[in-house]
Amino acid sequence: MKLTPPIVNQHRLARVLLWARTMLVWVALFTLAPKGRPDRRRFRQRHHLFSLEWLCRLVGVLIFVRAVEIARPPARPGPPPRDASPIGFHRRLRARALMRASLGSRLRAALRHRDPRERIVRLLAAVGDLDGYARRYLVPRVLRRFTRLRAIIIAAPPACALACQITSAPIAADSS
Repeated sequence: MKLTPPIVNQHRLARVLLWARTMLVWVALFTLAPKGRPDRRRFRQRHHLFSLEWLCRLVGVLIFVRAVEIARPPARPGPPPRDASPIGFHRRLRARALMRASLGSRLRAALRHRDPRERIVRLLAAVGDLDGYARRYLVPRVLRRFTRLRAIIIAAPPACALACQITSAPIAADSS
């Protein structure tokens, strides 16, 4: 049985976790600070990271990486699975939302909240307890090999060629 090589070494994972925690604290300080003028220079340097959605995806990917390292699924041998859906249906050849589907609704709901303060608290808790979140939400899915990642889509059946009848040449009408 051939095992997959590690996705990321422990030193790099620790650096990314520290960076993610720092960015979450920075976003928390910037959004939840009392009425004060934010530092424009620092905001311009990192404005593309000023998104809780982006940070939530980052934390989800870190949890996903940790879950794959914990479960250690064997490498999949052979060709990729073929599309065996019935006539009138097809499967997406390339899943556009593959990472979203891999994380699953339970983990995404655990990281999501309407209140920005509570959402930041949940993301910080997830970064602090990466193994716990990975074992709770993703390790069973990794062991099942992420079933149903490519949805079956209803598609129009292939068009049948119509048999054309031979039409006669137009004839002028007799008006007498």
